[in-house]
Amino acid sequence: MAIVWLVIGAVMVVVPFFLFNTPMDPWPSVTAGAIGAGVFVLVLFIATVRSALFSQKAKIISALVFVAAVVSISITWETSYEQSYFQRNTLAKIRTIIGEGIFQNFTFDAMLPPLRAYYLQKPAKKTPIGNLFMKINKDRINNGVYRFENIQYEITYVRDVSESAVTLVSVDSVARGKDPSFANLNGQTGRLQVKAVLTEKGVRYERQN
Repeated sequence: MAIVWLVIGAVMVVVPFFLFNTPMDPWPSVTAGAIGAGVFVLVLFIATVRSALFSQKAKIISALVFVAAVVSISITWETSYEQSYFQRNTLAKIRTIIGEGIFQNFTFDAMLPPLRAYYLQKPAKKTPIGNLFMKINKDRINNGVYRFENIQYEITYVRDVSESAVTLVSVDSVARGKDPSFANLNGQTGRLQVKAVLTEKGVRYERQN
C-alpha cells in the first residue's frame, strides 16, 4: 500500500511540473508541482486521520498542526516568489544600465578619433567628417555593421552615412529596453537600442529604447 501512495504522490507532482514547464522561468512548473504535492499531502492526511488508531483529540490537534504548517509554507512560498521576482527585475535593470554604458563607451571610441582627426586637419585640406570616419574605421565595417572587439550579444549598424554625418545604431540582444513592443533593427523586439550621430559639432548620443 505504501508503494501505491508513493507512486500516486510522484505522479501528482511530476505531471503538473512538466505540464506547466516554461523556458527561462522555473516558477510556473515549480508552483504547479508544489500544488500537486499539496493536494497529495492533504488527501494522505485525511486518509490517515480517519483511521481508528487516532482519538478525537489527536485528530483535532493533527488538523490544527496541519493547517498551521500549510499557512506557514504558503507565506514562505509567496515571500520567496516575490523576492525572486524583485531580484530578476533588478538584475534586468542592471544589465540594461551596463549595456547602455558599454554602447556609450564603444561608440565614443569609434567616433572621437575621426572627430579629433577632423579638427587637426589644415583648413585648406579639410576632409568631410563622414569620409574621415569611414576611412579610419574601414577595417571594422563590413556590410553595414561595425565590428567592435571583445563585445558579445550586441550589434552596431552604420546608418545614414554622408559627408557631414554618420550614425551608429546599436542593439543589445539581451538587455531590455523601455518599450517591450519596440522593433529593433536586428529583428528582435523590446531590446535596448541606442543611437549616436557624429557631425563636425561632436557626438550626439540618444537612447531609442
